[in-house]
Amino acid sequence: MKIVGYIFAFLLCFRFMGVIDLPSTTIACLFLLLGVLNFKRNLPFNKFIVALFGCLILNFFSCWYYNGQDVLSTFRASNSLFSLVLFWFFYNWKLNLNQWENALWWLCLCFGICYIIQYIAFPTVIFGGQIRTESAEQRMAIYGQGLASFSVLFGLNKYLCTGRLKYIIIILTGAFAVFGCGYRTMLLALIISTFLMLIRLGISKRAVISFAVFAVVLFVFVNNVDLVQEQILNMQERQERLEDNGIENDIRFINLVYHYTSYFKSPVEMILGSGLPFEGTRYFDSEERLLEKYGFYYQDLGLVGLSWMIGIPAVLIMLLYSFRIFRTKVPTSYLYLGIYFFNIVISSITTHEFYIHQNFVVQAILFCVFMKILETYNIPMAGEKKSSGALKKMR
Repeated sequence: MKIVGYIFAFLLCFRFMGVIDLPSTTIACLFLLLGVLNFKRNLPFNKFIVALFGCLILNFFSCWYYNGQDVLSTFRASNSLFSLVLFWFFYNWKLNLNQWENALWWLCLCFGICYIIQYIAFPTVIFGGQIRTESAEQRMAIYGQGLASFSVLFGLNKYLCTGRLKYIIIILTGAFAVFGCGYRTMLLALIISTFLMLIRLGISKRAVISFAVFAVVLFVFVNNVDLVQEQILNMQERQERLEDNGIENDIRFINLVYHYTSYFKSPVEMILGSGLPFEGTRYFDSEERLLEKYGFYYQDLGLVGLSWMIGIPAVLIMLLYSFRIFRTKVPTSYLYLGIYFFNIVISSITTHEFYIHQNFVVQAILFCVFMKILETYNIPMAGEKKSSGALKKMR
């Protein structure tokens, strides 16, 4: 029965995929309280989390100085970033690797089921996120959307290593949610990440047979699900429009040029970030006018766009811990961790996959799984030099 409690706690952090609407300040303060009360020393991720929050504090004052938004409002607008402190809370559960992966499987399945329910219920909105009911094109992303690509990579890795059919289920539900989001970059990044995983796993008779079964199932899925067919056609049409208009007329290119030539009031603001706008402030209204006039979304430029809001140092820290996880050598049955972080980085060139709808909660959970791997197999994180005695202290 413990697994039910863990899944409930995860879903609560995702606000049950957006069904529960809680004030942003309440969420941020609750997560910070849970993190601080469960703080653990000597963990490799501590320095990244502390450094990130230090950068965010500087960003709050940058927003106040350059854009007149008070520090509390910027803190409230940035509440999702503070989800990373849940790492200490989750880590305190002291689950073993099998328990963690069992919990991950159930979490991926819950997300997939919620996404399918929302797709069937469209245009009725059940869950929170980006559900474009005003558009004829049925594209949607719900809370926990980062679990979509994770489900595919996690499921594929475990299926190829174990051959257990239960992982096919989350591969298909995850793929359904990736297609439903409708981002070309996200789909391309997932394809690249899948090939990278196959290369790292190596070629074996079992891997070839397992992948053949998986490919047949996926082919049937792609050719028999209307959503997948529609999204492929929509992606092709958007790509053709981009090629016809030329890159100089692409909204993302114009957005990029505008921000680096006209938006920032000083180099300091560009480095520390303008701050995330909070609804009801004058800064929020000015950003809304910019959106209405030009159609600019900072999310369209992924991590580059995020750096405009929260600052370059904060984004560099995110890239650094992602790179460290990716470079760390782990047993082949856990390759999905590093490849997932690789996936969300490369897909965040033109999408906000890295920070989409509570994705920092996903990252906090995966930090714990990663730590458990380091401790179980007595291996250091890439770039770290830790003795086995130091690792024992972390346990």
